[in-house]
Amino acid sequence: MKNNIVILFCLLSFSLLGQRRGLQHIVEDLNQDNFKDTVTTYYEGGSGFGGKFIEIVNGKTQGKFELNTDGCFCEFYRFVDIPDILLETQNEYFLKAIQKHLLPKKREAIDPSLYWLMENYKNSFSLKDNIYFTLQSNPKINWSSKLFEFPSTYFTIVEKKDFDHINFEEKTKKAFLVYYGHNHKSNFTKDSTTLIFKNKTYQIYTTAHGVFVKKGKQYKWLFISDVNVTGAPEKLRWASIETIKHWKHYIFIDQTLAPSGEHQIIFINIKTGNLAILNLDIHDKDIEGKKDYFHISKNKLIISTNETQKTIAIKKLKKELNQINLN
Repeated sequence: MKNNIVILFCLLSFSLLGQRRGLQHIVEDLNQDNFKDTVTTYYEGGSGFGGKFIEIVNGKTQGKFELNTDGCFCEFYRFVDIPDILLETQNEYFLKAIQKHLLPKKREAIDPSLYWLMENYKNSFSLKDNIYFTLQSNPKINWSSKLFEFPSTYFTIVEKKDFDHINFEEKTKKAFLVYYGHNHKSNFTKDSTTLIFKNKTYQIYTTAHGVFVKKGKQYKWLFISDVNVTGAPEKLRWASIETIKHWKHYIFIDQTLAPSGEHQIIFINIKTGNLAILNLDIHDKDIEGKKDYFHISKNKLIISTNETQKTIAIKKLKKELNQINLN
C-alpha cells in the first residue's frame, strides 16, 4: 500500500507538472519497401514521473506503433510491453527502430544486480501479525566468481511467461525490461562503491541504493532498494542506504525513504541472503540529531529515538529470519 501511494503521488505530480521536450521527427524508409516511414520521439515528464515516447507510422499501410518508457523516478526497472505484431518478420525493421530511438543500449542477459531485484520481487511476502518483521524475502542468490560488475543502464528482451508474478498491462508474449542501473551511483560520480566493513571473512560495500559482499574472490548482492517490494525514495537520485551494522554472519541496514523521512531497518543473513524488514515505525523527527540511532551491544539490537529506547535480542531475530518459508 505504501509503495502504491508513492507511485500515485508521482502520477499526480506528472499530471500537474508534466512537460514535453526534445521533439524529433525522422522520415526514412525503415523497411525498404520504397515508402517513407515516420518516427516521432519526445520526452515527457514532471518532478516525479517521466519517460520517452515513440510513434512509428508505416508509410505504406499507415499503421502505427506507439510505445513509451513512462514511469516513476522511484523505479529501478521498467517493463515495456512489446505488441506481438512487432515481433513478426515484416516488422523487424520497426522493432529495431524502436530499440534505437526509445531505449538505452541492449544487453542479452541481465547483470547480477538486476537478477537480485527480480529474484527478490519473486520471493518476497508481506507479514501482517509478526511482532518482529513486516516483510521477508529469500532472493536465493549464489556467490559469483566473476569479476564484479558495477550496474549500468540497459534493456533486454524477456519472455513474459518467465515473470508470471508480474502484473503486466498487456497480454503480449514479450517485453522490454529496462534497467536504470546508473542510479546506483551517488551524484553521478565515477566510482560509487564504499567499503563500510571488513574482517577476515567479508568485505561489505554499498552503492547509493544497494549492498553487496565480497568473500575472497567471490561476491553477491545482499540488498537493493525496490519501490515495488522494500520501498525506495521518490527519486532515486536521493541515496537510500545509510548506516550498516555487522553481527556475525548478519547485517542491519538503515534504509531511508526520502522525502518522507521514514527509516527502515533491514536484517540480512549474509550466508543465505534471507532478509526481513523490522516491524518498527521510525521517522527523521524521531531521531533528530542522532547519527547512529541503533547499535549492537551484547548480542542485542538497541534502537534509540528521542522519546524511547527499544532492545531486541538478535538471536530471536535470527531464529525468526531463518524460518522463512515461501511455500
